[in-house]
Amino acid sequence: MKNLKPIMFIIAAIWTAIFIFSFIHNASNKRHVVTHFQETELQSEMYKVDISPAIAWNEAKGFSRIAAVFFLIVMWMGFVFVATDLHLKWFSSERSDYSWFAFTPMILSIAFFLGNYSSIQSSNYVGIKADVFKQWELERKIEQKGANTWKDADDDKVLYHLFDGKQIIK
Repeated sequence: MKNLKPIMFIIAAIWTAIFIFSFIHNASNKRHVVTHFQETELQSEMYKVDISPAIAWNEAKGFSRIAAVFFLIVMWMGFVFVATDLHLKWFSSERSDYSWFAFTPMILSIAFFLGNYSSIQSSNYVGIKADVFKQWELERKIEQKGANTWKDADDDKVLYHLFDGKQIIK
């Protein structure tokens, strides 16, 4: 158990850093992934606009976010509990591996964090006719920020408002 102690804090610190970075990144990332579909015999030319991480994050249930933070805190308590050998004072067992006190809340934190948000992110999009999308591009209402990534360029927020009134799949 003594060899595991430093690595436990490293694991907890890494997950906490990922959690905080993802929280900040997802709440502020307003870029939409856009996929272009050529005209075929069955459909006209169109663009598929995926929901942005910021919209998905705002649509995620508050319970999932609260539970993720709660289990993150419980995870740290578990890591401290095991790494400082407090578990040996409270549990008189010959088995001294109580790392599940830390790893179980960590797994629950990850599950709550990713579970609700990722299903929203992967399930929601809007189809746009090609002429509308190209008009927005010509009027500079949207701007390309990567190979398939677009962002609203002005206060009209045409991409953002595509999801107004849309039934968000959670």
